[in-house]
Amino acid sequence: MKAVLLFPLLLLFQWACVPAQPHPVPHSSQPTSAPDTALVYRYAIGEYIGAMTKRDGSFPDTLYINRHEDFPDIELPAMIEDTHVRVLAPAEAETVKSAEHFVCLNVLAWFSDGTVQFHLINFRQDWRHLPDGRDDCHLDFSIVSQENEFVLDSLRFSAPP
Repeated sequence: MKAVLLFPLLLLFQWACVPAQPHPVPHSSQPTSAPDTALVYRYAIGEYIGAMTKRDGSFPDTLYINRHEDFPDIELPAMIEDTHVRVLAPAEAETVKSAEHFVCLNVLAWFSDGTVQFHLINFRQDWRHLPDGRDDCHLDFSIVSQENEFVLDSLRFSAPP
């Protein structure tokens, strides 16, 4: 009897430990080119601003992006989705972190053949991070590289609001 109960638990445990696979993207026979990194970062940040605005009803007028050591050497536009965007080195961010409406993102991205995955980690005033991560966001894009277009496959927050 115990063996019958343990078998489903073992299967469930094994299934839970398998990492999620990225969304499959059909491959064309045409050669692909490297995606425009700055463009896909802009799309991801714009989607995040739009989702936060829709969810919360508003978004601060300035968004800071942390230029951490893994952040690519790219320039972002000064405005994305009607929000001022400032990319700051960590030392610069320290000087503005105490502002009442301080919102800073750590943007992490993983590029693979045909997809880009983002994890945006939201920090508030004085580098506060919500313990449940409800303002953190995961985005998955498909790359249509011949046209340098990106299609949003999914956007999900780490926890419900």
